[in-house]
Amino acid sequence: MLEENISIYHSKPYLSEYLKYLNLIFGLIGLSLTLVILISIRQILRKSIGSHLLICFGILIVDITLSLGNIILGLAGLVDDKYIVYNQWFCGFVDLVFVGGGYVSIWYVGLLSLERGLLIIHGISLPSALWLFMLIVELGLFLSINLIAISENQVGLANLGTYCFATFDFYLGSIATYIYYTLMVLSIIITIYSYIGIAVIQRKRAWQDIENLHLNKDETLHSANKIIFKVLALLILYLGANLLEAVIQTIEITTGEVRSSELDFTSILLTNCNPIVNSIVLVQFHEPVKLALLVKYPILANFISNKALNTNEQVN
Repeated sequence: MLEENISIYHSKPYLSEYLKYLNLIFGLIGLSLTLVILISIRQILRKSIGSHLLICFGILIVDITLSLGNIILGLAGLVDDKYIVYNQWFCGFVDLVFVGGGYVSIWYVGLLSLERGLLIIHGISLPSALWLFMLIVELGLFLSINLIAISENQVGLANLGTYCFATFDFYLGSIATYIYYTLMVLSIIITIYSYIGIAVIQRKRAWQDIENLHLNKDETLHSANKIIFKVLALLILYLGANLLEAVIQTIEITTGEVRSSELDFTSILLTNCNPIVNSIVLVQFHEPVKLALLVKYPILANFISNKALNTNEQVN
């Protein structure tokens, strides 16, 4: 594996140089946002934690891990970009923190979308213990596969020469690729269904309020449309960060061809935005998180609307 890593390092593209700085920048921004939100909701977490806040907490922890991974990876590249080539332990560490943080973050957002969709669209509330079990299973699945891959020296340098992962050339890498792909696609499908479903529910509720409560039609529909626009805008943000990676993996699995360095570079930049995108989603779409943030930092009320989305977010 060392010889292959050295070969990849010496043939890495020019984009790798930019990625060092971008990893550091995205890491610092993501870490700042996620820590601010986590500090804001800690009082709520101490009192009680329902399924909704439990998943939000999981997303924040994973995004903090990913952001730290970006910072470490960026600094390591700037100080000594050969360190990851000759030190297998660091290569494995990057796989767990950087790659793991990226994928698990996407999976956890899928779980949060599922929880919101079941509650708001279908009126189904599952026990917190079940959601905790799913969080643990997804994290445990990634860790178990990759820890075994690291122990068997099946983790190597990616073509960009800046990070490591369980390569497709080995059986564990193949298993990991199919699992990552399946969970990512499921997460994206669930998120699309939940967000569009919530938008539809908002429209139906507006008409019901007009008919049953005799509310002003124009004002009620205008208010509903603002909420629908916000929901769809958040969905577009999420898809913008993650859809390209899903498309690339689809092509890799169906054709057997490895992604180009340019595509990998673009995909990494987009998925590195997840801590930022997730922070926006948690604040704008999940009322307990937003209210806790505004209570902790009242000055943010000048930038963040404190109006509820009226989609049952108050339910933990």
